[in-house]
Amino acid sequence: MEKFKTQALFELAQKQGIEEMEIYIGETKSFSVRVYDGKVEHFALEENRGLSARGISNGSMGYIYTENLKGIDREKLISGLKENADIMEASEKEEIHFDNETCGSMELKNAAIEKVAEEDKIAFALEMEKKAFSIDERIEAVNYCLFGESSGGRMIINSKGLDLCEEKNIAFAFLSVVAKAGGAVKTGSAYTVSNEFGDFDAEALAEEAARKALDQLEAKTMASGPQKTLLSNEVSADLLQAFSSAFSAENVQRNLSLLKGRLGQTVGVGDLTITDDPFLPNKAGSRSFDDEGTCTLKKNVIENGILRTFLHNKKTAKKEGLPSTGNAYKGSYKSPVSIAPTNFFIRPGTVSISEAMENMGDGVYITDVQGLHAGLNAVSGDFSLSASGFAVRGGKMAEAVHQITVAGNYFDMLKDIEAICSDLKFVMPGSGHVGSPSVLIGKLDISGE
Repeated sequence: MEKFKTQALFELAQKQGIEEMEIYIGETKSFSVRVYDGKVEHFALEENRGLSARGISNGSMGYIYTENLKGIDREKLISGLKENADIMEASEKEEIHFDNETCGSMELKNAAIEKVAEEDKIAFALEMEKKAFSIDERIEAVNYCLFGESSGGRMIINSKGLDLCEEKNIAFAFLSVVAKAGGAVKTGSAYTVSNEFGDFDAEALAEEAARKALDQLEAKTMASGPQKTLLSNEVSADLLQAFSSAFSAENVQRNLSLLKGRLGQTVGVGDLTITDDPFLPNKAGSRSFDDEGTCTLKKNVIENGILRTFLHNKKTAKKEGLPSTGNAYKGSYKSPVSIAPTNFFIRPGTVSISEAMENMGDGVYITDVQGLHAGLNAVSGDFSLSASGFAVRGGKMAEAVHQITVAGNYFDMLKDIEAICSDLKFVMPGSGHVGSPSVLIGKLDISGE
C-alpha cells in the first residue's frame, strides 16, 4: 500500500482539541467473471480506497470517513471529526490504544496469482462450465459459474505511535449446476477458495457439483422421528458460522448469548475443540493484527468441551478486565468496530466418513441444508432447516433423501457429538472464515413423511 502521511493531520487535530486520533485506511481491488452458455455474461474490475478517522474530544469518540484520499481537505476532516465527537453522548468511555507490541509478520499476499492473465482466468471459468456439461447428459444447465479475485490492504496509524500495514489477496471459484431426469430437478454446487491459482481445478469442481445434483435425482423422503445424524463438513461449518455470534463478547455482554456466565464450564463433549487461528496459511481469515491494531493470537474458544474464552475487542475486554483477543473487525473503512472470528473451526478428529457411518448403524447423512437465515435463532440455539442427504442403513450409505427437515438446538448438539471426522473444510468466507469436519450427532429430530 502507498504510505499515507498523517503527521499534519495529527498536529491539526491536536490544535483543534482532539486529544487522541486514529487513521484507518482500507483499499480493495477486485476482479470477477461470470460465464453462461459458453460466453462471458458479466465482467467487472473494481477498486475502492478510503480513510476513516476516529478521535477523542472532551472524553467522547467521534468518527468520520472520506473516499477522497488524494484531494483530502484536512481542515474539513478534522472539524467534522471534532463536531461528531462533541455531539456524542458516550455511555462508555472509548480509548485509542497502543500496546507497544510487535505483531508477527505473515505473507498473506501471493503476487503470482495477480500475474495470471485475465484471459486465463476467463478461460478457467469457461472450462468449468464446459466440464460440467460433459459429465452427464442429465446436467441440463449451469446456472452459476464464477471466478473472482480480491486483493487489498489495511493501514492503521494513530497519534500514540501505532503504525501497522498488511496486504493480502484471495480468489474463489463457484459453480452451480442443474440436473434433470423425468420430473425431478436438482441443483448441486462446489467451490474453491485459495490464493494459489494452481489450487483451482475445473474438472474437480465440475465433478463435485454434478455429483451432488445427480445423486439427488431419485431422492425420496423418509419417516419422521429422532435419528442419529451425520452432518457433512459443509453443513456443520454452515451451522457453526450461523451460531458463531454466540462466542462474541459483545453479544454476551448484551445478553444475546446463551453462553453468558459459562466460562470454565463444560459446553460440549470432551473431544470438541473449537479454535480461532489467524495464522493459517492461504486462508481468508488470516491476519497478524485486528482492526484496532491489536496483535492477533491463536486461541481455543472451546477446549476439550470446556468454554475457555469469548472473542473480544478492546471495548469488551476492558469491561471484563481482560486483554483483547485480537478479534476487532471492520467490514470496511466506513464500518464501526465490531467483533468477528478469524479462521474459526472445529478441530478435526481421526474418524473417516465410512467409519462414522459404521458407528451410527442406521440414521441419516445430511449433506445440504436450506433456510439458514430464517430457520434458526442464533440466541436460543434452536434450528429447523430444510435438508437433503442420504439414508444410512447397517453402517452403509443408502438411498438419497430429500424434503425432510432437521431440527434441534445447537448448544445441546455440541454435547451430543459421538464422533468428529477428519475431513475439515472451510466454507465460503464472510466476516471470518469458518470450517468444520463432518460430525456425528447422537440424535436430531427428522421430519419427513
